[in-house]
Amino acid sequence: MSKVFFPQALLDHCVVEGLAEIRPGELVLVPFDRKYVVAESIRVVEEVTGQADPHGFIGKVKVKKVLEEMGAEIVEDSMLIGENAYAIIPGFAGNAETALEAWLPLAPESAKGFASEDELLRAFIAKAGA
Repeated sequence: MSKVFFPQALLDHCVVEGLAEIRPGELVLVPFDRKYVVAESIRVVEEVTGQADPHGFIGKVKVKKVLEEMGAEIVEDSMLIGENAYAIIPGFAGNAETALEAWLPLAPESAKGFASEDELLRAFIAKAGA
C-alpha cells in the first residue's frame, strides 16, 4: 500500500462538512468508512532562502515529530531548520488500515466499485468539493 498525504486545509473543510473524522493516529473518510493510520506530517514545497537543500526535503513528506526531533521549528506553513527555511503544507500522512482488495467486500455500498485507492481518493475529493 502506498502512503497518502492529506493536506490540513482539505481535512479542516472535510471535518466541518462531516466528511472526515480525525482521531489519535487515525483518519476516517466518513462517506466510505475508509480508515487510515496517520501521523501529523508536512509536505515540503520549497527552500525559500535560495540556499541548497542539504537535507533533501524538497518534494518529500515527513513526519512532524521526526523533524522536530531534528531541531526543526514548524509554524503554520513554514519550517526553519539550521540555516534553511522551507515553505510547507501541513497535514497527515499514512496508509490505509486495510488493503483495498481486503476492505472492499466489507465496505459500505457507497464504496463499492472502486478499482484503486487513487480512484477512491479522487471520489472523496470530489465529494469535498475541493
